[in-house]
Amino acid sequence: MEPRRSQGSQIEECYASPQVSQATADTFPYPTKPDRRIRSNKGRSDDEGQEEPGGFINEDLRVGGPYLCSLPAVDGAVDLAGWEHLHRDHGQRVTLAIYSILDSANIDVDGVTFLTRKAMFDAEATPRVTAYISAKGKKGLGDDVSVEIIDSRPFEHDRFEAVEHTDAIHPVWVDICREIVDACDLTNWITLSCVRLSRHGEEESHPTVSVTVDKTADGDWRPARDTIAAILDRRGLHMVAVKFRRDAIAFNPPGLGNDELAPAALDGPVQIGYSLALRDSLGGGTFGGWIELQDPDTDQWRKFGITCSHSALPEGSIDTERWRWDGLYLSSETNAVTKLELDSPSSEDLQHHFNWHDKKIRETLKDPSFISRQTTLENGGFLSSTHEKIHQMTIEVSAVCEDKKQKDRLGHVFAASSQRVRPAVSFLSHLPTTMDWALINVPPNRIGDNKILSLGPTNIFHFKVAFKDAGLRSSGLSRKTINGTEVTLPTMEHQILDLPSSRYFPSSFSSLGDAGSLVFNGYGELLGLLLGGTERGGFALFTHIADLMEDIKAVTGAKGFRAMGDNWFDV
Repeated sequence: MEPRRSQGSQIEECYASPQVSQATADTFPYPTKPDRRIRSNKGRSDDEGQEEPGGFINEDLRVGGPYLCSLPAVDGAVDLAGWEHLHRDHGQRVTLAIYSILDSANIDVDGVTFLTRKAMFDAEATPRVTAYISAKGKKGLGDDVSVEIIDSRPFEHDRFEAVEHTDAIHPVWVDICREIVDACDLTNWITLSCVRLSRHGEEESHPTVSVTVDKTADGDWRPARDTIAAILDRRGLHMVAVKFRRDAIAFNPPGLGNDELAPAALDGPVQIGYSLALRDSLGGGTFGGWIELQDPDTDQWRKFGITCSHSALPEGSIDTERWRWDGLYLSSETNAVTKLELDSPSSEDLQHHFNWHDKKIRETLKDPSFISRQTTLENGGFLSSTHEKIHQMTIEVSAVCEDKKQKDRLGHVFAASSQRVRPAVSFLSHLPTTMDWALINVPPNRIGDNKILSLGPTNIFHFKVAFKDAGLRSSGLSRKTINGTEVTLPTMEHQILDLPSSRYFPSSFSSLGDAGSLVFNGYGELLGLLLGGTERGGFALFTHIADLMEDIKAVTGAKGFRAMGDNWFDV
């Protein structure tokens, strides 16, 4: 196997702690700078994050080599082919030898396992056979087997909490955000926010400037970290930490692949919360709900479906590329009716659903009891009333499935913002906010209301309910190509923090495929339209209903905007 460079723990790229006391700084094993902030880089408190000779990595909570994949990692079983010796007595002898070595070093071992490891964020990574040692606290097994000794803490997820109004950074965050954006190279940045971060078991959380960087980027974030720390110190905010994390915003993933689509979702009024996608395409998003626009000439109200623009106008389609960047208002785009047809549920979800039912039907048609009943009927025999009903129902279900495969047509895109920015009306900021919405012209037989199914799938959340917002807004870093050059455009966005989760498994407010959902608070009040959330959990971004309303009225020329009916939102 071709050798690869070992990689540090990239969950946390780099970190600068709040200011510590002089006594703590004096006892820290590595030199601290005059600001008395303890720094780390890729899991190492010496702030270097470099590999040792031979490819070994020595982090605070993890050591190993000669190849060590970055975290988070995906585990797999060791194939018998080529590794038979690890599945026999030799593997047991090696395991016992490892226990003996670690015991002599006074290392408390929780377990030793042979498995394959590959980096989650590296699509081209080759799984590497590794002796995985869970311990509290380096011996080679040959060129083809790596060793990893790791504490459990790197797998713990951060707990996100809102910055309090009493925190010193709260009233000046917008100004600090401006300074950071102006002073730093924003290449490969995704979001910039200020939250309180802690780990499970920690009673106290600290306000932290948190920067999310592209999970596929490989960079040295220490200069930017130190620049941010200096900006904070100049304002006397010594107790605010700085952290760079590697992640991505899940905007436009594949369909949900749900077997349990309710019959009502396949015919009649389109159901809130189900998937949608451009006709016969992969990917997509969520059908968010219904809004109404008032015609400026007739004063009549007309109902439209709503979702995200990036869900209705996906990447990779030549027909939709211009509209993705320039937006769309159908009165000036007559050919959009045929090119921007949508399905709900999406073709991918629907095909998955029917594949599941087709399998069940095939199994039933091959069942000896069904064949026996069918033979009896063909020979002029009779069935009991119960058996006859069951038999007829099986045949009817098969026919209905075939019929419904042509009834998922949702309508076509009526207007779309494209993925652009505009000045916000929901908050004061020098930065604009993102517009990412699309209105859907739905045929009469599929028009519904903003109600969820009374009986349907148990594993679909039709609305996204935010019980706690982020306290401070997040700066999003969108990218656009201007004159052939990709530039970064800072924006200011509303964000929702995930609820506290278990130690190792985050509780994400926004799941894959949720973009385009309507967002409500715990009182049932409409907040806005969901844009997407971080893949590893933490927070989600949404467009505020006030900004959404103003932009839709500006694009369509509507006199009025109404959501959720007369009693919900009427401006």
